[in-house]
Amino acid sequence: ASTDADLTYYGRWEETSTAALANWNNPYVKFDFTGTTLKADFEGVVNISYEIDGEVKTASGVSGSKVLASGLSDTLHTAQITITNANSTNGIKSVETSEGGDISKTTEEKKYIQFIGDSITTDPRSYSYTIPKTYGYDYSIISMSGIALQDGAGWYYSSTGQVWSG
Repeated sequence: ASTDADLTYYGRWEETSTAALANWNNPYVKFDFTGTTLKADFEGVVNISYEIDGEVKTASGVSGSKVLASGLSDTLHTAQITITNANSTNGIKSVETSEGGDISKTTEEKKYIQFIGDSITTDPRSYSYTIPKTYGYDYSIISMSGIALQDGAGWYYSSTGQVWSG
């Protein structure tokens, strides 16, 4: 099974005693592993996108354990698991490989970019998703529809916690 030291977290995560809870938009974890099977255990009900050795798959309504891959060659693999419905109540409890396998921090170094913004930044078809994928960067997206970088603008005012309804 994994430890937090084995995984690299991108985006916003909140660590609890039982899981890393996903916050904001599409946070993900990356790691390398050996073994023939990869399984993840999730907190809450998650929608995920996961990539193993470049092959991307999705799953919706996942709770508890899910086998992400099986029948793999017992060589080094790279994995990324993204929580696509992050809401501070769901996340990742652990990842596990087959007996004799190992999970380790990915050694691939990439450039990293962080986006902060509102609805334009939040949209999965926007620049905040397409630029990092086009250039092969790791990324974090800290955004919410209607949020502004300062009070008095946008739909949400952080100092009062109120949503503007005028």
